[in-house]
Amino acid sequence: MDKIISMSLKEEDLSGLNSLTKKLNLKSRSETIRKALALLDQEQKYLEKSKGRISGILIIIHEHSKNTLKISHEYQHLIKNHNHSHLANHKCIDSFIIEGQSSEIKQILKNFNKDKKTLLVKLIII
Repeated sequence: MDKIISMSLKEEDLSGLNSLTKKLNLKSRSETIRKALALLDQEQKYLEKSKGRISGILIIIHEHSKNTLKISHEYQHLIKNHNHSHLANHKCIDSFIIEGQSSEIKQILKNFNKDKKTLLVKLIII
């Protein structure tokens, strides 16, 4: 049974939601949100199942922040390569080639996600 919930969005996020709904030819914003949640849930479940040593590409988009540098230094033993680029509107993108125990990689993801200036954390396991 579907439940009706209320949520707040910034104007730009609502505009993005409306745009995605149209681009994906979905019936409603609710359907778009359900599909996005399903994708996020699928990613999380895949990550949770990961055991032992894994390798991946980690992408972080954030507002200019020294926390990203601090976190990357804390986990430098996992990082094989790091690239940092400046984007428009005081945003940055960092990409990391990482390799290590899945438990440590899960922890670095949690730490990046905790940072209020982090806009996106994306891990692609290879």
